[in-house]
Amino acid sequence: MIRALLCFVLAIGLAHAAAPKFNVLHIVSDDLNVSLGCYGHPLVKSPNIDKLAARGVRFEHAYCQYPLCNPSRASFMTGMRPDSTKVYENSTHFREALPDVSSIPQTFMKAGAFAARIGKLYHYGVPTQIGTSGLDDEPSWMQVVNPIGHDKKVEDRTGWDKLGERMVDGKVDRDTIPVGRADGKFSRIMLVVEHSALEMFDVEVVFGDGSKFSPATRLVFDKNTTSRVIGLPGDKRVVKHVTFKYGNLPGGGRAQVELWAK
Repeated sequence: MIRALLCFVLAIGLAHAAAPKFNVLHIVSDDLNVSLGCYGHPLVKSPNIDKLAARGVRFEHAYCQYPLCNPSRASFMTGMRPDSTKVYENSTHFREALPDVSSIPQTFMKAGAFAARIGKLYHYGVPTQIGTSGLDDEPSWMQVVNPIGHDKKVEDRTGWDKLGERMVDGKVDRDTIPVGRADGKFSRIMLVVEHSALEMFDVEVVFGDGSKFSPATRLVFDKNTTSRVIGLPGDKRVVKHVTFKYGNLPGGGRAQVELWAK
């Protein structure tokens, strides 16, 4: 009897040890409804969301904890009602009222999981805070990535004219972005770096009349800062080309440098 009991306990232990560990992907979408194919919408085509829905559980009833971004996110990320978090607008952090509350990712971390965030899970303002942590909760994550996203780039460049671009390698070198147009006079230029971390110095702007301007500044471009604006002296002027010296920061590689003006 004792031998049988020990075998039974051992079998349970082995079964528990062999249980697979699943990754959990938590996707949060802003301002969407159920106008999707998986909910039977007659017009909307959403094949990828439909495939994802077919693999899981589709909820037919959903309720809003509070009709605003920050209160809702603070609520479902902690499991606490807004009356408990004391978050009723988009500027209060839930830890002001609940400093020791355990969030969903914290609960996973306590169980030995790795928790990371990409993009917006807690509240931040759109579009001004895209690419930042906003009103994030630092104890909730072991790693954070804040992609700036296409929409933010478009927002930042509204009203700017693109004058040219250049691909640069990872070596310390000097390069020039020629301007492919002679029309237009500008009072500011914006340098944008994509695909790599880069530092830029000895920037020289050459104007249409041959005069030059060299701002005494060192520009650093990384995952948090992909664009820098430089004001040009005097009245609006035609820009002929921009020359710069550059070098990659640690982890950098080939980069695309764009020249915009306004």
